[in-house]
Amino acid sequence: MNADFVPIPSALTCAAFEPFVGEPFGAVCGGASVSLDLIEARLTPLKPIDGRALGKSGFVRRDPFALLFRGPATPQLRQGLYQFRHATMGEFQVGIVPVGPGETGLLYEAIFN
Repeated sequence: MNADFVPIPSALTCAAFEPFVGEPFGAVCGGASVSLDLIEARLTPLKPIDGRALGKSGFVRRDPFALLFRGPATPQLRQGLYQFRHATMGEFQVGIVPVGPGETGLLYEAIFN
């Protein structure tokens, strides 16, 4: 296993993030922390493939979900893995993707499969 790999705790579920919608999360970028506000936490249900329901075999350990964050216009974060910090949830790594400008800042999405 890669020595730099840090697994995402299984406690990171959509339900774990929902109480913190509207709160800031810090994303560490180049030694500095960029504040990203969590603006949405939503489930993304699996769809059947070839008539078979997914997630019934026990292979899927949690329901897939997506998080949407809003950050400042600058600095712009690139797609990648960042160390996140939250006052209640603690520290964890999340991969984010910039999805475009919002009305009041840049939007970033994180997908948990």
